[in-house]
Amino acid sequence: MARKRIEQVDLGIRQKMIMKCLWRLGGEATIPAISERMKEDYDSVLTGQAMNTMLLLMMDKGIVRRGERKSHAFMYYATITEEEYRDKEVARMCSFTFDGSASDVVASLLKTDVSKEELKKIRALLRNAKNTETE
Repeated sequence: MARKRIEQVDLGIRQKMIMKCLWRLGGEATIPAISERMKEDYDSVLTGQAMNTMLLLMMDKGIVRRGERKSHAFMYYATITEEEYRDKEVARMCSFTFDGSASDVVASLLKTDVSKEELKKIRALLRNAKNTETE
């Protein structure tokens, strides 16, 4: 069986935290702002040098770009939206982990604690998908 190329940028947990903080900050921020947000949201602290190294690696992956200097710090910009990242991550997970089976993904999700409100949203999404399929 030939292996499929998985079209997704692999991010470690710290890089995912950085991206989530960057998105929460409107898609652009300085290292001090990202660091502060990481501390608030995840109780995680990286040194300035470690954060700079992570951002350089993320720039190499094409998901962040560095802009102009503001005061004493560079601005960093997300080059992908959170929704785009989620969609690619789920597609990769579905393709690789679940061998392309969306129903197995949903079945696995339903084994977790899903609130009644989330189940209502899932049902509505499925109804909507069914309606667009028949059009």
